[in-house]
Amino acid sequence: MSFNLDIKKQYMAVDEKSKRSKGAEFYAVYMMTSGTLKTANRDLAIRITHLCQRAGGVPEQLSYRNGARPQYTVKTRWSGLFHLEDEGAATAFLRGCFLIGGYVTDPSKPAHLEIAFKEEVCYELCMAAFELAGIFVKGTLRENRYVLYIKDSDEVMAFLVKTGAVRGALEYENARIMKQCNKASNRVMNCDDANINKAIEAGFRQKSMLEK
Repeated sequence: MSFNLDIKKQYMAVDEKSKRSKGAEFYAVYMMTSGTLKTANRDLAIRITHLCQRAGGVPEQLSYRNGARPQYTVKTRWSGLFHLEDEGAATAFLRGCFLIGGYVTDPSKPAHLEIAFKEEVCYELCMAAFELAGIFVKGTLRENRYVLYIKDSDEVMAFLVKTGAVRGALEYENARIMKQCNKASNRVMNCDDANINKAIEAGFRQKSMLEK
């Protein structure tokens, strides 16, 4: 399993107690899928159905199509109002956005986390959620999609911790420590090699002077 899929698996194990946070996560998915979620992930389909019920929405359909590419379809209806009232709601909203349009690189690679949107209104609301959660993010337009992204490892870890993927954040931190140790080790080795070369060169110079 890829690191990205493992993060989403961790999110689906998050047990939100607050009705407001459940509603925020559901609304993020509802907004990004226009009320119709199509996924090969059974756990995601069940989670969204459950969140819809807890948020006061109506799950109209949960169907499954077998075949070469199995697919669950979840259709939901929701007519309430949604506001990003606090950090808890903001982080739950971010988790829902990531479940649908998010991607994060493996910890061994340069830090990069992004969420892509089809609609500008979704992009702007998610940016507001990042701000409320205290996570720095940048935005761009790429191939007719609105993208919010993070390239700083500290901010990636903050995102993972606040949205419920603590184990993923620890993996990121461990990978960063290993990178720093390897860089330090390489610097020491390069320094030692340079000192040895200088000593050899000095020895040759002294030998040349004595032979003269």
